[in-house]
Amino acid sequence: MKNAVKRPKDELSDLSPNSTWLNPSVTTLEQLKDWIILNLGGGLQTVELLGKHLNVIIGDSIQFYTKYEYHPCEYCIVNLRYYKPGVGIDLSELKIASIKQISFQKDNVLHGYGDLFFSPYAAFGQGVGSPMFGMGGQTNFVGSWVTFQNLHEWYDTAQRMMGSNPDWSYDEYTGILKLMPEPRNGNQCILLTCNRQLPLERYYGNEFVKRICLAKAKILLGTIRKKFQNVPLPGGGSIDTSIGDEGKQELEKIEEEIIRSESKGQFFVLS
Repeated sequence: MKNAVKRPKDELSDLSPNSTWLNPSVTTLEQLKDWIILNLGGGLQTVELLGKHLNVIIGDSIQFYTKYEYHPCEYCIVNLRYYKPGVGIDLSELKIASIKQISFQKDNVLHGYGDLFFSPYAAFGQGVGSPMFGMGGQTNFVGSWVTFQNLHEWYDTAQRMMGSNPDWSYDEYTGILKLMPEPRNGNQCILLTCNRQLPLERYYGNEFVKRICLAKAKILLGTIRKKFQNVPLPGGGSIDTSIGDEGKQELEKIEEEIIRSESKGQFFVLS
């Protein structure tokens, strides 16, 4: 095949055998490409894949893996001094994929004066015969996480019913966050609970990503070879296309493994 990847062995990356889970030998895009070609017999035989094919395979494999990967939440403090009326605030530099929740200044401790997070709990929890925390009093105070949770749920419901928190929308493509109504005080801060986009370099040495890449490369290689299945080979014989079916079986197995081991926190059970 014209322009197929057929490089001498010494032109392929000399991947180190000293690879660990935390320090893999494959750390760059080119190393991952060479890892795929080497595992397909590259350097000893022709691999009918172009560099563009490998780019597509790697991109699809990372997308496939990250669909199931567990993404822990991160927390970012954003100063609203950069908020532009009618436009919003640009968070593109933070590479935020999605925002789960926003805590505003009046219900967190990001400011220096009295707030609405601790004050109500302190007011309800102090004094003799406290209605929220049992016995109360200065000498025999008995705390209760159950009553604390009840108060917290009541307070959260009151905020929603009174509309005390602004509504918001986030465009993950432009990175623009809009608040409704718009903030009047530019010195306020908000706390974002969000998922951030991880750098692609993180995935090049990932075991699952490498295995997905190899499986997808076999599938594509089998599809390409089917186009030449009826072409006679010198000395007789025909082109073997079974590598495509091998790749499909491997991909199904890998998907099951990822769902079992990587989808932490993505599902819940009601009993």
